[in-house]
Amino acid sequence: DEALWKECLQCEEKAMEEDKVTGLKRVERLYEVACKKWAEEEDMWIAYIAFERDNGRFENVKKVYSRAVHALKDISGFEEKYNLLQAKVIYGVFVQQGGN
Repeated sequence: DEALWKECLQCEEKAMEEDKVTGLKRVERLYEVACKKWAEEEDMWIAYIAFERDNGRFENVKKVYSRAVHALKDISGFEEKYNLLQAKVIYGVFVQQGGN
């Protein structure tokens, strides 16, 4: 199941290069299905959040984060990964602005 899902995700992400709007909707739908099927997989939620963030859809980041917190029984590992994800963004901005 998960291998097929990952293959579909790769195909849709590649298709986004040609039609970003349709591709975003399709990838979002794949993540929605995956997060329902594998609701206890914190890495799936982190990947979904990273996808939304990378595409500038920050309102969706908040929504997905909230859903993940409610879906996961133990959020400690999720919170740690989420904080690392946020730190990468902050560091990336710092480097782009010429910081050391």
